[in-house]
Amino acid sequence: MSFVHFLSKILEKLYRYNSVRTIKEYLRPIKHYLFGKSDIYWVIETIQRARKTKDSVRVIFNVGAAVGDKTITFAKAFPKAIIYCFEPQAESIERFKKRTAIYRERVKVFNFGFFNTNGEIEFYLAPYRDSSSILPFPQRLKDQSKKEIRTTKEIRTTKIKIRRLDDFVKEQGIKHIDLIKIDVEGVEKEVLEGGINTLRDKIDNVFIEISPLRKPPDSSDYLEVFKMLHNCGFAFIDVSVDFFFSKDKDVINYYWGL
Repeated sequence: MSFVHFLSKILEKLYRYNSVRTIKEYLRPIKHYLFGKSDIYWVIETIQRARKTKDSVRVIFNVGAAVGDKTITFAKAFPKAIIYCFEPQAESIERFKKRTAIYRERVKVFNFGFFNTNGEIEFYLAPYRDSSSILPFPQRLKDQSKKEIRTTKEIRTTKIKIRRLDDFVKEQGIKHIDLIKIDVEGVEKEVLEGGINTLRDKIDNVFIEISPLRKPPDSSDYLEVFKMLHNCGFAFIDVSVDFFFSKDKDVINYYWGL
C-alpha cells in the first residue's frame, strides 16, 4: 500500500467524526493564507470579486451535498443565498441536518439524487460514504506506479430516489440559479442530461467534478460533459481539482480581464 493511499484511508476514518471536520474548517484559512485558495474556495472568491458583492448570489444548488461541508462554506460566503442541497443517503442527511442547523432558514435539503430519469435506482455504498455512487467501483485499480494493485469494495447496495433536474426546477418554480456544484461520483453526464433546459436557461456558474474512477479509461464522458456545457452557453474557466464553467458576464470579464 502506497503512503498516499494509506493516508487517504486514515483521513476517511477521521472524517467520520464531526469534530474532525470542524477542526478542518478552522484550519482552512491558515492553509489558504500559506498556499492560496483552490477548488470551490477559489470559485467562490472569483464570483465574489467579479460581482463585487456577496449579496448578489441568491440561489445555489449543491448536488451531492454529503454531510454539509460545502453547504456550510456556501452559507458563510453568500449570506443572502438560499441553498438547495441534494443527497440520496439517508444516513448522510441526518448528519447534514445537525451540522447545518444554524443555517436551517436558508438551507433546503432533499433526500434524492439527480439523474437522467425519474424513479429508483441501485446505489453502491462505499466504506467512505462520500465516495458512494450509482456506479460500482471497478474490481481492481492500480496506483500510479503500476506496481501495486488495490481493491475497493462497496459495503452493500441500497435503493435511492432519483429525479431529473429539469423536472425539479420546474416543479419548484425556480427562475434562476447563480451557482451549481455537482459531485456525483461518475454520473456527471447523466445528471447534466436530465437538466439541459435548466443549464441553458437558468444557471450562471457550474462547478463540477468529472470522476474517472468508475468508468473505463477510454470513456468519453469528460468530452460529453464539456460539449453539453458548451452547447448550453458556458465557457470553460479553470480546472482546480474540479472544473469551473461560467456564462456569467461578470465572471468571464473578471477572469479574462476584459
